[in-house]
Amino acid sequence: WCELAGSAEVPGWAVLCWRHEDRTMNAPCTGELLATAPVAFAGGLALDIRVVDPAAMLAGTRRQAMWTIALVVVALVVPVIAVFLIQSVLAKERRLAALKSQFVASVSHELRAPVGSIRLMAEALHTGKVSGEAARDFHALIASEGARLSHLVENVLDVARIEEGRKRYRFEECDLTELARDAARLIDPLARERGVTISTRLSDAVATVDPHAIQQAVVNLLDNAVKFSPAGKTVELVLEAAGPAAWKLSIRDDGPGIPAAEHERIFDRFHRLGNELRREAQGTGIGLSIVKHVAEAHGGTITVDSRPGHGSTFHLTIPANPAP
Repeated sequence: WCELAGSAEVPGWAVLCWRHEDRTMNAPCTGELLATAPVAFAGGLALDIRVVDPAAMLAGTRRQAMWTIALVVVALVVPVIAVFLIQSVLAKERRLAALKSQFVASVSHELRAPVGSIRLMAEALHTGKVSGEAARDFHALIASEGARLSHLVENVLDVARIEEGRKRYRFEECDLTELARDAARLIDPLARERGVTISTRLSDAVATVDPHAIQQAVVNLLDNAVKFSPAGKTVELVLEAAGPAAWKLSIRDDGPGIPAAEHERIFDRFHRLGNELRREAQGTGIGLSIVKHVAEAHGGTITVDSRPGHGSTFHLTIPANPAP
């Protein structure tokens, strides 16, 4: 019996004792009696369980209670977090869907004007209603509107490539000064149409960039500056050094300015200034997001200095030799 009692598995805080009537059959058998059970096949024989370490017994109980409480808390918190995350995702998806719908409407509006102008001027030329100097002006306007359409379509295609991760850049050493000058020439017809002058101050600069992407970024910035500038004002394009191994292209306009709260959001895809009932911004809301992507792909940055009523200055900074 003593050997059986000693070999039985009991918790560390208890001891198992064989007892015959009032006499303990194995020793030591101290501690508070927790439970006892008679043994049927021997009269007066009983098996006692005595607590020898109450603190250890309570510690186990406390651990079990803590685990139970922790599981209950997790069971309550996880559904709350899940509901919050689902609502956040759904709200983001709804907002993106709304922005895309606005984007489609904006693109349709932007396409309607140049397409209508080209159609009317082409019909006038075809029917012979205009000739001489007027015909030459019509041809120039058709070319200008065609370039405007090409620029818009290229922006839309680039947004699709960026969203699908298919946008690729081809870096080569090129003349940044000439790139900036060409961008100003491309926007000049739109500027003249709106009564805005483009002023350039360009330092000699050479950098390893994707020439098409950088020119597209500068054209987007100039296009915005011209659109927001009142007639009779000047848009300034400045190219200057930004440290020993970087260049900065700055475009300044005298437009209405941008609230500080919008300085980050204007670079989001499809975002435009204003509310849904009164939309101050022109355009499709994708030009600045493309500029940001181009800047980041070159290891550079795009920032804006602006406040309402004092115009805006956008700074496109790119390293002379971006890391591969």
